[in-house]
Amino acid sequence: ARIEATARLAEAHPKCQSLVWCGLNEEADGVTDATRGAVQVAGQDAYDAKVSAVTRFVAGDVRTLVSKVRILGYGMNFQHCPNMEFVGISHSWEAYYQAIRRCWRFGQESPVHAHIVYDWAEGAVVEALVGPADQAAHQHGGMGVAVPQPAGFAQCRIKQQGRALLPSFDHGVGDPVEGDILIDAAQHGVVLVSE
Repeated sequence: ARIEATARLAEAHPKCQSLVWCGLNEEADGVTDATRGAVQVAGQDAYDAKVSAVTRFVAGDVRTLVSKVRILGYGMNFQHCPNMEFVGISHSWEAYYQAIRRCWRFGQESPVHAHIVYDWAEGAVVEALVGPADQAAHQHGGMGVAVPQPAGFAQCRIKQQGRALLPSFDHGVGDPVEGDILIDAAQHGVVLVSE
């Protein structure tokens, strides 16, 4: 259900590109298969295939790019892309921060929206990201450094026996559209992070 929920979120931005971060090969394969027009950059891909996929994404020819943070999460410039989804999250606040900063950087003209779709067992990991984010914001507060903070933004969790309607963001008039995305998965949660 987590892969399907991530695919629905990635497809919920019809006018904008989306970047999907996965931790496992199986997750990346599943999201790529479940998301229309998605292209995956995997570690096993030939160098030329990786370059081609990234180049096509930057040019706007690929709507959704799927990869791991350790492959594309450092040093890449995707400021043309305002949406990202994480299939789960690791314990590394640095990896999370770097992944967010691939899109949330100088030259980004739209608000950046990150959706973390996680299993309830990963809830403690998501909560552990709050402390370092708050600490970094406090340390950099006087220096004009923007730090993505899960604690400072809306958290929407899907209750174990329920469903949730989440907002979509098309970056047009009237955004966000509240209740536009239905997530119905008993064991998953979503954290919405915005600038």
